[in-house]
Amino acid sequence: WGGELDLRPFFGVMATAPPVGFGRQSSIPPRNEFGGNLDCKELVAGSTLYLPVHVAGAMFVVGDGHARQGDGECCGTALETCLAGAFRLSVVKPSVPPSLPVGR
Repeated sequence: WGGELDLRPFFGVMATAPPVGFGRQSSIPPRNEFGGNLDCKELVAGSTLYLPVHVAGAMFVVGDGHARQGDGECCGTALETCLAGAFRLSVVKPSVPPSLPVGR
């Protein structure tokens, strides 16, 4: 093939812990009200993601590094890679908490 692609790394999975009553959750479904397998290529370094907190300590988790991806994983994969990141986590108490993840 011989082509080259610019890398645009991002984490595919970002989530807080689900409510206790939800039980065990899979990381395969795309997303839910506490984050999950978002696979949103726009959530890169410098982005802000708001996630609801359902348990004490939030238990934030991140993973599923992608070096590059189209609009979602329509074929079930992306250009997967190992990533390391630094995150700034803040507790924001809005007047109306988000029911779904919100990014900007």
